[in-house]
Amino acid sequence: MSPKVLGRCLFLLLAVSCLAIGHPAQYEELKLPFHTAQIRAVDYHAQRLASLSYDGKAFVWEVGRPDPLLWLEDEAAHHIALSFDGRMVAVVLEQEVVVYKVDGGEVLARLTGHEGPVRKAAFSPDSSLLVTSSKDKTVRAWRVSDWGQAYLLQHPEECNAVAFSPDGTLLATCCGWEFGEIRLWDAREGSELRKMSLNTREEQAHSSAFLMPSNVLAFSPDGSRLVSGEFSGCKVWEVDSGLLLMRIDQPNNSGGPGVTAVGLEGDQLLFWDGGKLREVGLQSGEQLEERETPQDLVRLQIAGGDVLVTGYLHGKVAVEDPEGRQTWAAFGLDEAAEDIAFKPGEARLYGVTLDGTFLEWDGMTGRLSRELETKIPQVRTFAFLTDGSRLVHGTEDGLAVRESESLELLGRLRGHQATVREVEVSVDGRWAVSASDDGTVGVWDLQSEKLVKLLKGHQDAVVEVAVTPEADRIVSVSEDGTVRLWSRQSGEELARFERPGRKTPYSAAAISADGRLLAVAEAFLAEQPVVIWDLETKEMVRLLTMYEDRGAMDLRFSDDGLLWAADLGGRLTCWEPRSGEQRLDLPTGSGYGWALAVSSDGRALALGTTGQQRAVRFWRKAP
Repeated sequence: MSPKVLGRCLFLLLAVSCLAIGHPAQYEELKLPFHTAQIRAVDYHAQRLASLSYDGKAFVWEVGRPDPLLWLEDEAAHHIALSFDGRMVAVVLEQEVVVYKVDGGEVLARLTGHEGPVRKAAFSPDSSLLVTSSKDKTVRAWRVSDWGQAYLLQHPEECNAVAFSPDGTLLATCCGWEFGEIRLWDAREGSELRKMSLNTREEQAHSSAFLMPSNVLAFSPDGSRLVSGEFSGCKVWEVDSGLLLMRIDQPNNSGGPGVTAVGLEGDQLLFWDGGKLREVGLQSGEQLEERETPQDLVRLQIAGGDVLVTGYLHGKVAVEDPEGRQTWAAFGLDEAAEDIAFKPGEARLYGVTLDGTFLEWDGMTGRLSRELETKIPQVRTFAFLTDGSRLVHGTEDGLAVRESESLELLGRLRGHQATVREVEVSVDGRWAVSASDDGTVGVWDLQSEKLVKLLKGHQDAVVEVAVTPEADRIVSVSEDGTVRLWSRQSGEELARFERPGRKTPYSAAAISADGRLLAVAEAFLAEQPVVIWDLETKEMVRLLTMYEDRGAMDLRFSDDGLLWAADLGGRLTCWEPRSGEQRLDLPTGSGYGWALAVSSDGRALALGTTGQQRAVRFWRKAP
């Protein structure tokens, strides 16, 4: 056989193999218009918010609009700056700064010239200048009118913080580690006016921490004072004289960067050290107030005394008041979705958070189209009726029934003594079955809206239920380590599914559309497999091993009989359950895969993740 023919045969064999296992290229992820990774930088001006996450996604949002005005992606991006009029945004790359027009996304300039990595960028208040600081020990000022270089400022060390005075006449820069100094410059000409040393001899003897440079600089609204946020506190300076007016020590026990957000308003100083937002009186130096901030808050900007811009570990950004009582705008998920499901016959995905907020996404674009607070807490699960007209969700003591379009509450069904973990609805829409932390399984008649019976026998919380298409049999999964099969009509326990010598908690269960197969995911064992059982013979059909022993947290059968799993590593896997043939192995790079939704035809997938990345992501099968 000639090498050419042999090569063609090998290519065809590889193509057939990829097709057989459902190569990941079959599914294309929808690009979502919000962050799904940790926020790296934020900047807020003129009712517009620029945000950048560690995966290189950058957005510019406008308060009052759900969708971003501008959407950029570059893995090299590590800082972002918005002009004061909100019309331009500068994205800092490695040794280049790219400036975009917010409305339309036109590239206005690509600024190069630094001989080292660029660290920060900032626009002047009148948006006539853009300054960039670099590891090459320089700060460059660029004219917005023609994007030429206005002046170059040399420093003895790397410059890591820059700030303009409110009237735009002064520029403050900070370099540190060895020298530790703030320099004030005439922002129009680039001439140096004065220096302020961050590290007096007394401070150097007092603590090596004071040798660290400022993380952030900010002027007071009248331009008379300058505050520097440092590793172990703040300093307030008089701008005209360069004198140190006040030093506020704040022990840094976390080993983090220290104070990274500061703001002056009247006689009050606000600063944030990664854990608490503190307010100090400038006359007395006494702390007036302190507020604990969320543990997952990673970026904060004090935009004046009455506006905070926040960025979170899981990708949410928000504009809120300093007291934490009001949020004027928020982009991204605040809470992880406890459960998700496609509405039958439609390309819409619904989700619910633990506080009872229902979310609706357009499954074709991934855009979040609606949020509704139900005021009912402890909502962990919901299920649609087959015709999509209603949905049933769990509560702290039973079920609630809602009209699916308006989400109007149609009725409350009570009967459990603890939170409902899972709910399933029969194909004919007549019966609902619930799993509760009280250790029972509830059987509900949705026509009469009554609890028919409670199935008792489990010794611990019931975490999952699954129902056969005819709703004559029910499978329950409990933290007591048992999987039980029940008769709906009699309430009698018919069988238990146990592997010899194995007793372990389970994390998920599902019954195939034809009612013949049961899939259960074992948890907390070395291999954490998915076990396939035959519901008629009660025999084990197949043992499916999870990738790198990461347990499946959710299981779903599609109408074509394929089994889908979302695991703790955020991986999506699909098998033909009887043969064990793997059809899809899709690493998503997400956080913990918590909730999985598969459209009835298997062409659309959605994954809800928790942990550091609280997001819902979408995939659609390529044409």
